[in-house]
Amino acid sequence: MEPSTSDSLFVFKKQVVPQSLNDLVLILKDAEKEGLSIIPWGSGTHQRMGHPPRVSDINLVSKKLNRILEHAKEDLVVSVEAGLTLETLQGQLETSGQFFPFWAPHASKRTIGGLLATGAFNFFSGRFGELKDLVLGIQVCLSNGTLVQWGGKVVKNVSGYEMGKLYIGSMGTLGFLFSCTLRLSAIPEKRAFFETKVLDLSKGFSWLLNLFQSNVFFEGACLHVFQGKAFCFVWFSGNERIVSSQLNKVTDLLKDIPLGTWEEISFEGVEKKLAMSNEGICAFGFFPPANFPKLYSVMDDLAKETNSTIDLLFLYHGAFFAKWKKDFSLQKTSLLHLFHSLNNWVSKNGGWIAYESVPFSLWQDWPMWGAQRPEWNLSKKLKEIFDPKKILNPGRFVDKI
Repeated sequence: MEPSTSDSLFVFKKQVVPQSLNDLVLILKDAEKEGLSIIPWGSGTHQRMGHPPRVSDINLVSKKLNRILEHAKEDLVVSVEAGLTLETLQGQLETSGQFFPFWAPHASKRTIGGLLATGAFNFFSGRFGELKDLVLGIQVCLSNGTLVQWGGKVVKNVSGYEMGKLYIGSMGTLGFLFSCTLRLSAIPEKRAFFETKVLDLSKGFSWLLNLFQSNVFFEGACLHVFQGKAFCFVWFSGNERIVSSQLNKVTDLLKDIPLGTWEEISFEGVEKKLAMSNEGICAFGFFPPANFPKLYSVMDDLAKETNSTIDLLFLYHGAFFAKWKKDFSLQKTSLLHLFHSLNNWVSKNGGWIAYESVPFSLWQDWPMWGAQRPEWNLSKKLKEIFDPKKILNPGRFVDKI
């Protein structure tokens, strides 16, 4: 989504596209002096998260900050600017036999800065870890134009607090990401995706938990439930022998958990099946994997109560995505009550939930970050320290707490 003055969510008095670090610094310094509000913008795919002002002074777009600054092939490290898209980065790394080991549905449309700002889940986390584990260093412009740098080009480069991690998932409220240094991996000889139909949903949840607790060497796995149908997915990488061996181990897990026959599918196929649109009410979060069946039951009951269809994705390590779809425009008061109850239930049972998008008619009043959590107070203090004049994304997150 490209920003424009006619956008249904945002009105920008001015759009600014810096082409260099110097441009970025000067823009932020001038905005801070004049007290202008700024919405940092990558490709715009997750701008509905939180409650930024609908009318903003400056829309600061990173699309021209899209260079690979340095690629240390021997060290498996790359430094890139924030506006570079994941798809472009992977394409350029491929010529060197390397890749950035991160994947999430719709990620081909997203910028590296956007991924870090939203703290996106990594569907390759089973082998490579989450996004924060892949970021070695980060350069950020604070709201007053001050450039700060954390970390570096090696794994063990921090003797104190890893301050750079604060910016991952901060939604652009603490600073404007200029560049980052990422850990790479060699492209595997083979990457294979498999799926099987789930006839008994309880068995699917049991398999996912068993896989989470097993010693199987896999990249990722999930359970997808949609309109009464359910499928398990698992993916591996390595040479032919490793992939075959790990698939056999996954099959062994099914001896007491009958599901179905595993079929290999293409990356494009699994990406299409797991990619959810942002129509309706779209949520994501984290929940103890052992209690996924309870979470499913609560979310399914909510769908029945609102007469909506529900699309659910449960990842092996506890992450989940949910989408309720229908015309919600006539149920605002009751919907707010129902989803407040869901938020509180998730929180009381050891998880958290946030919302990626909701229909525009509900957006301004919706609890986009779920039930309030104790750590939000720390987030508010950090905002006061890093952006005391509330220049960057005012209202996106902690300003409304």
